[in-house]
Amino acid sequence: MAKGTVTVNGNGKASKLGAKEFFAKVMPKFQAENKVDPKTGKPYKGVHCVYAGLNELIGKYYDLDKEGVRAFVDKAAADKIIKVIPSRGGANVYLFAEAPAASGKKVVEDILATL
Repeated sequence: MAKGTVTVNGNGKASKLGAKEFFAKVMPKFQAENKVDPKTGKPYKGVHCVYAGLNELIGKYYDLDKEGVRAFVDKAAADKIIKVIPSRGGANVYLFAEAPAASGKKVVEDILATL
């Protein structure tokens, strides 16, 4: 079966893409619409979950309410499929391999949390 195709599960309903396949497919499309980073000359890799419409897309595709979308994103982040970085009005989402390194403030917070 081709990657990204919809299959039918045992109860006759169409199966949706898994989180890894979903983000691998949609993130490049959102990224293509991003503004260009003046430092690199390339589009930003992060996708704002609210302003770009990522939350809306997840909710419609998986038929989830707001809490379900949050749980889906949190699980994908816990599975290291994506990285979520808080931002004004929501959060920026990155494919895990493309995420920027943690800031000094975040590193300090993580260290303090383990002490």
